Amino acid sequence: AAIAIPNILRARIAANEATAVATIRTVNVSQMTYATTYPQRGFAPDFASLGAYSRGTPAEPAGHAGLIDNTFGNATCSAGMWCSKSGFRFALSAVCKQQRCNDFVVLATPESSNTGERSFCSTSDGVIRFTTGVPLATPAGVAECRSWRPLQ
Repeated sequence: AAIAIPNILRARIAANEATAVATIRTVNVSQMTYATTYPQRGFAPDFASLGAYSRGTPAEPAGHAGLIDNTFGNATCSAGMWCSKSGFRFALSAVCKQQRCNDFVVLATPESSNTGERSFCSTSDGVIRFTTGVPLATPAGVAECRSWRPLQ
């Protein structure tokens, strides 16, 4: 038990971190698709804009692009709100001027030190970066994210 339990915990942390990185990759691809589909808007300002309209056919396609599943693509995952999945909290925000968003940052941080050891982020450059330490209390901005180490 003394050998098995720490190995199981490390395996769970590795699985949670892999899920967080995969989710960030999905958001990156969705953001690029959104910016191409809606060039007048640029990037989506929040998860809800990337998700599907909850009542079937979208009332406003750019407001509910249907690019991610409803784990994050719902009204409770709006800008500035944390959304949870697999032991991580996720946030998405965009840098917008006059209703056009030219950059974004997506962040994943562990819910506790038992669910992960690293926080991950990415911006419009598509590079996934990480930092170690305690889970973040507030989302990182674009400049802070770009100062983290790139994931190899």
